[in-house]
Amino acid sequence: MRFPPHGASETARHRPHPTPFRPRRAPTIDGTVVRGVTGNAPTALRTELRPNVPNPFNPRTTIHFVVGQEGPVKVRVFDVSGRLVRTLVDETMNAGAKAIDWDGTDDSGRQVSSGTYLMRLSTVDAQQSRTMLLVK
Repeated sequence: MRFPPHGASETARHRPHPTPFRPRRAPTIDGTVVRGVTGNAPTALRTELRPNVPNPFNPRTTIHFVVGQEGPVKVRVFDVSGRLVRTLVDETMNAGAKAIDWDGTDDSGRQVSSGTYLMRLSTVDAQQSRTMLLVK
């Protein structure tokens, strides 16, 4: 650090930077903060199946997921023996954060029994699964 010559005023030594630092707001896609961006161009999102909330649940839970790129998306619920219980999403979606509720019923509208269920997210670029527990 260089100091001003002897006899220079104290204010010359502690002069503030001419332009103050102003942090930029983080860019978002569908309300999700996007990390690792330059300017306003977001980087590609990664498909992710997040934990359902609440878990364990009764009678309803919310499944959160991120779609990495636009395309067909399926969110399905299976029992522990691998049988399809309910298809929650089967449509084309834009990239971004999403959420869907499951009320503990099968495709016919009947309440399912207590137990462990598997939620499965299938997209163009990934397939992920998580378990959830329905308690009564």
